[in-house]
Amino acid sequence: MKVLIAAQEEARGRQIEQLLQSEGFATVAVGDGKAALRALEGEAAPRVAIFDWLLPQMDGTEVCRRLRAASDERYIYCILLVQSGAAETVAHLLESGADDVLALPMALPLIKDELLARLRGARRILDLQEQLLAARDALRFESTHDGATGVLNRAGLRENLHREYERATRFGTTCGAVLVDLDHFRLINESFGYQAGDIVLREVASRIRNTVRAYDVVGRYGADEFLVLSPETSGPALMAEAERILAAMSSTPVAFDGQEIIVTASIGVATNEERTEAEMVQSSETAMKQAKLTGRNSVEFARNFTVDMGFAPQLVERTFRPN
Repeated sequence: MKVLIAAQEEARGRQIEQLLQSEGFATVAVGDGKAALRALEGEAAPRVAIFDWLLPQMDGTEVCRRLRAASDERYIYCILLVQSGAAETVAHLLESGADDVLALPMALPLIKDELLARLRGARRILDLQEQLLAARDALRFESTHDGATGVLNRAGLRENLHREYERATRFGTTCGAVLVDLDHFRLINESFGYQAGDIVLREVASRIRNTVRAYDVVGRYGADEFLVLSPETSGPALMAEAERILAAMSSTPVAFDGQEIIVTASIGVATNEERTEAEMVQSSETAMKQAKLTGRNSVEFARNFTVDMGFAPQLVERTFRPN
């Protein structure tokens, strides 16, 4: 654990630093309050700070107040050193945001054990905070991700759809929706069992993620449907991406229990051009249904999807079939 030390007297600061280093702590030493605040706000900042109540340029109470006013989730545990342990002084320092107050006698070795005990207490509190943050992040992940495939669920997709659509509208760029619907997925479940169906869904999700760009958004839209949100995508690039997804899906069978399951999909594509975010997704769904009607294992683009490839603004079918 890294500890920041800010002492009014340089000699005493060195004494505290040597004590902590002898006990295995990493230390950062500064000589005034402003330097302490800068060090605690930087990258890889210490999580524990020990500093004098009275410091040059900025006293310890002001450092505490500014740290507590910051919105950073990374908590800094502050121990203030005072010469007097008067109750009114301790109360004032704790109200300023200090976590602990330690009366420091002239001879530092006299409180060595007490200081180390308080640092152990600080470590317990910080460890507890890390556990709580990890639990919160896990709950947040579960609320926005599909448990079977690991990609976003519908709630996560809605959140990302709104953000990407608003960004595209604000900057005048194009974003696209690619809806992937597995062909005859019910027959996979009936022929090979639901365990095989789950494996197919996970494999399909993995292939889609490995095919699209790192900043594209992938989510499970329905029981056997996946939606890709593709920001800042030109028409030709979106067409190529949809065909790469289809190729990744159908070119290699999914292995299950010594058998090979051939997976194909019907894909519908739409952009935000002259559409609301809801209309964009609905248009991709309509195009996907059209792909099913025209033979499946194909890509269909929604109406008014104009690209610089000579196509008129009408339904344009782009079919990819593996050799």
